Amino acid sequence: MAKELLKLLTEHGIEHDFNMTKIKPYTKPKISKGKRNYIYYSFVDPESGKMTRQDNIYLKAHRLFPDKRERIKYLSSYRDLLEDLLKDGYSPYREKMDIKSKLKSVEYAFDYALSIKKAHVAESTYKSYKSKVKLFTQWLKKEHFEMIDIKAINKSVGLQYLKTVLIKTSPRNHNNTLTDLSAIFSLLAAEDFIETNFFVSIKKIKTTSQRDKTFSKNEMISIRDSLKNERALLMLINLMYYCLWRSSEVVRLKVSDISLENRRITDRTKTNAYKTKIIPDIIFDDLKEYIEEFPNRKDDDLLITPKGIGPWISGELDRQKHFGKKFKVKTKELDIKGKYSLNSIRHTAATEIFISLRKDFGFKEALDKFMLISGHESIKGALNYIHQLDAEVPEEYSDLFN
Repeated sequence: MAKELLKLLTEHGIEHDFNMTKIKPYTKPKISKGKRNYIYYSFVDPESGKMTRQDNIYLKAHRLFPDKRERIKYLSSYRDLLEDLLKDGYSPYREKMDIKSKLKSVEYAFDYALSIKKAHVAESTYKSYKSKVKLFTQWLKKEHFEMIDIKAINKSVGLQYLKTVLIKTSPRNHNNTLTDLSAIFSLLAAEDFIETNFFVSIKKIKTTSQRDKTFSKNEMISIRDSLKNERALLMLINLMYYCLWRSSEVVRLKVSDISLENRRITDRTKTNAYKTKIIPDIIFDDLKEYIEEFPNRKDDDLLITPKGIGPWISGELDRQKHFGKKFKVKTKELDIKGKYSLNSIRHTAATEIFISLRKDFGFKEALDKFMLISGHESIKGALNYIHQLDAEVPEEYSDLFN
């Protein structure tokens, strides 16, 4: 809540015995219609018994909202709030109250949304939400929005913030911020903190697609050969390659997620849903041997840690970073030049699989089979992935120029 309104509700402490059951001791709060817009109302002074005009409530509305329609909408939310408080018996002369108990502040709303998201999304997704909310909150504080009702945060405010993100960072970060804040505001809308999620009506900025390169067959052979004495990193790479797991999914795997008897692996995806994949023959024996190397393993132990199977207190992102750095060092030692990361392993496998499928099947049937292997839940997601990888290329077409 802005400081002016807090002052209105807390600065007076005079007791009175006005009987509010006989007549209202206040006038209905209104918004001035002149060039200077503010909230005004009157309340009976308990000492004189006269209806007394209270201090105008400006809330920095003119500075925050140059557009008059936005300004009136902003002030209206506070006018309605003040009227509700007066109906409930509030007196500027008598009561000292914490306005936060009467409205859903920005801080409270964001904390609530994040607590819900934490229980329903993967750790990496939650951390992304938390980071974006933290930066947005810092900006709101700088612009004096930090204590206002969440309902006062509208599209105009959202656009102002996204503009600063774009100027200071990049179109890609602008879009990522838009996506994460939209997820938070969708939840707030569903929980009746706000009426609608205005972020969904804001368009993303077109960006140039950037992806990690894929490895050649010879490069993959060199990588595997160089990791013969680094079993954990090699197993992570093989699970990414042969099972098409993401690195974030592999570092979450526990011993209990592996069923050698049924040849199945179950893990949580980035949307926090459970996904089950088969253990293909090409990796089964190696995985079985790897697990049996740790006879004292517990079901709750992680499958991949720096020392193999065991406990690891680091979070998922830190685990990914650990192996990502080790992998980058390894590719540098092998003199593999270019934009590569652990994700390149999965991209390489996906490209190889889809190209092989297209040799025997039409596009639609190949896509269906690919989705079963990759774990994509939607055709759109699988198509986007294939398009990004350039896994679908045309056949020789020189004859079309004849």
